[in-house]
Amino acid sequence: MDAATGGATGEVGREAEGDGSTSGEMAEEEADPADDVPQVRAATADYSWEELSQISRLISSAGSDAEGIEVARRYHLCTEDGRLDGTQTKSLTLSDGTTVTMQVAGFNHDQRADGSGPAGITLVSRGTVASRAMNEGDETAGGWRDSDLRAWMNGELASLLPHEVSSVIAVVNKPTNVVGETADASSVVMTQDTLWTLSYSEIGGHMSTDDSAHDAVFNAEGEQYKLFSDLGTSWDAGNQHLQIAGVEYWWERSPDPLDGRYFMCVGPDGTPWYARVPSEVQGVVMCFCV
Repeated sequence: MDAATGGATGEVGREAEGDGSTSGEMAEEEADPADDVPQVRAATADYSWEELSQISRLISSAGSDAEGIEVARRYHLCTEDGRLDGTQTKSLTLSDGTTVTMQVAGFNHDQRADGSGPAGITLVSRGTVASRAMNEGDETAGGWRDSDLRAWMNGELASLLPHEVSSVIAVVNKPTNVVGETADASSVVMTQDTLWTLSYSEIGGHMSTDDSAHDAVFNAEGEQYKLFSDLGTSWDAGNQHLQIAGVEYWWERSPDPLDGRYFMCVGPDGTPWYARVPSEVQGVVMCFCV
């Protein structure tokens, strides 16, 4: 979500869908159809969505997180030293013409809702896919679970995905505070989502202040994604990688446990520590797993 490359609705991504051919030097391995192992290509953008789904299964079936990252490294889904730096991207065009750049956010991070284990690859849009209110009214009770934005993302927005994407997406469990204002971490429950937007802790990492009870609510909404950890994103500081050109604020799925009037947002300076009333129209960042 670099300010220099992020964009609002309708942004044309830099990467085009590849046909399997790339220019320049490229490491290749012959695929074994029996093993359903895709050919190694030069960059994330060069894989089909089906191939990314196949690689995801290889990552999720690896014996450890380290082995999963090694699979990702071999397929050029991270840097040679195993990091995510925001360049692992693939362009996606919705059926309404909106084009957005998806970037790899993490590996084996999200658990499949059917109980079959982790989804190997999570992606997050660098730009926004729309501008929407979290709720038509200013309710925060029910949190992301009962929000109008969640219903829209998992309904109308999901229907705009091309078949080659929707056919490989995994439904996953997402932790979410369903009370709103609360100091009780048990208020965080799992929702099952095809598409979602990020939580405060998934962006900024573990929160630690003098208010340990409210910190626990924030922290219960998920671990920080590898992308944001590798980019040095913090819950209490601005980060250029979270800035989106032309977008002042974009939604997080976290209601503010400190104040029942608000949901959390990433602000103009790339700090995740902002809060807005749910009826305001803000940018929507999209996440999904393959």
